[in-house]
Amino acid sequence: FLVYGLALIAMQQGVLLSVSSGILWKENVSTPEEFTLSRWKRWLVKTFVYWSLGMFSYTVFLGISNYFFMLPINGTFAEHFMLAGSFLFCIIQLGGIVASLCKNELLFSRVSVCYTVPAFILSGFTWPLEPMPFLVRCLAYLSPYTYVADTARNLYIYGSDSRLAINCAILLITGLVSFPFASKLYSKIIDKRKIK
Repeated sequence: FLVYGLALIAMQQGVLLSVSSGILWKENVSTPEEFTLSRWKRWLVKTFVYWSLGMFSYTVFLGISNYFFMLPINGTFAEHFMLAGSFLFCIIQLGGIVASLCKNELLFSRVSVCYTVPAFILSGFTWPLEPMPFLVRCLAYLSPYTYVADTARNLYIYGSDSRLAINCAILLITGLVSFPFASKLYSKIIDKRKIK
């Protein structure tokens, strides 16, 4: 089961770095069509691209891990895609907010790496959250990875998890609440490029 956890955390890091590159890379040139879109449409298009590519990579990962490495994949594909889809949507929004607040890609990379390792350790994937101290558990519940790790492990191994719907809802709601902030911050960056 450790392979799945590492793959999910790697996918999260890959998405975060992709989002930051799309926002902060100095060579990015906005097209005239992008300037004509409203701020939420701009970010919605970017979200769709990152989300689609993330879902594709998740599908490839499931196929390779099952076909070539004979790792078990229990549960339905709909359950896996529901969990992965809500997780990716949430991560893209939060990554967009943090990337828009960072001065450059290097700073974002440092911030994201500092987040990724504690997120994996505190997620409950390798050992349960319940025995952890209260403050540590509070920190763990601030991370989106906490809501996907344990549920994903149970889906892979046992084929079900009673918290699937709740965790997907938490991730989706977090993403929806974060979406307006991410779109506003991204639009400010686009508008600065337009002025230049």
